[in-house]
Amino acid sequence: MIVKGGKTITPYGFFKNQDIKVESQKITELGNLDNAGDQTQEIFDVSGLYVSPGFIDIHSHGGIGYNLMCDNEQDILNAVRECGKFGVTSVMPTIDGNENLTEEVIRQYQAYNDAMKHNETGTQILGVHVEGPYFPASQNPRRIDIIPDLENVAKLIELAPCIKRVTTAPEVEHGLELIDLLVKNGIAVSVGHCEASFDKVAEAYSRGARQVTHFFTGMKGVYREETGDRKPGLIETAQILDFVIEVIANGRHVSPELLNMVYRVKGADKVCIVTDSHYLPEEESPGDNAHWSKYVCKADFGDGKLHLNSFMPMPIMVKVMVKEAGVSLIDAVRMATLTPAETMKVDDVKGKLLPGYDADIVAFDDDFNIKLVIARGTVVKNAL
Repeated sequence: MIVKGGKTITPYGFFKNQDIKVESQKITELGNLDNAGDQTQEIFDVSGLYVSPGFIDIHSHGGIGYNLMCDNEQDILNAVRECGKFGVTSVMPTIDGNENLTEEVIRQYQAYNDAMKHNETGTQILGVHVEGPYFPASQNPRRIDIIPDLENVAKLIELAPCIKRVTTAPEVEHGLELIDLLVKNGIAVSVGHCEASFDKVAEAYSRGARQVTHFFTGMKGVYREETGDRKPGLIETAQILDFVIEVIANGRHVSPELLNMVYRVKGADKVCIVTDSHYLPEEESPGDNAHWSKYVCKADFGDGKLHLNSFMPMPIMVKVMVKEAGVSLIDAVRMATLTPAETMKVDDVKGKLLPGYDADIVAFDDDFNIKLVIARGTVVKNAL
């Protein structure tokens, strides 16, 4: 197939009227391709549209019409297929961690193991992101520190090779040892739901934690010690050290002004746009023409705090970054494609439109309406 005539977005600029040839799930050629007389090629004319690498969402619980927090292989694969319609060609289903290896927990992880084995076409599961449960009392509704049993965690890692990323807080007892164990097993560690000191977060970084989960959400900033000295909390430490940070770019979890600040401080190569979205029945969707703020609502997690739930899909988050936060389109797309690919070490096959890379391609118009989605060479959506 050939995706023809689009305005291709790269980290370095735009290429007008660029054609992209796809064969066997891979991009094989770029440029002004002559397909005259070749009746075997399926042609997708995207003239007048932007064309970017497929979006990569490394933190998603679900979205409009699909739920990624499943315990059944087919349900997981169906949900992954649905999220592809929003331009997401690679995803990390995000589930709530559980410190107990119950039959229910084991069944859920086995379902993800099986789904990854059979996820051969379309949107790709990059692995499971486990959020928690090892957080301090102030950061979980049970109001107790949840302390990792390292033997149990080792068993979980063995039975669940699907786990590729874990969010945890280093300040809980054995929290640093947990990071050691995860890193040793090749699992990416993200600091989140955390109220640790600068020294503790810096120690987590030195042990291999390289990411920060939903920046500004579930964390504290500057704090004062008993001596009266002010010290940086996680909010400042994530900016001081070379962490890659997630942002929920819906304009409400993090305001456009703060999104712009984070972009200027960290740069597009250190910020990942994530949806952190949750399941919403399709009939409850705010609709295609709804204002972006309508994709977020208040949530009650039973801890007496104010929380927000987001159902905003990735294209609208990219739109918020550009039109509300003042980020360039090139950099906003990078934060939804190449940066997460680099973060999860799949940037040798994802995040760029280059020969040899996976044929993950999204075409959208000036208002970020998705017109074409190709994931690993499979047409997931065609609204041309």
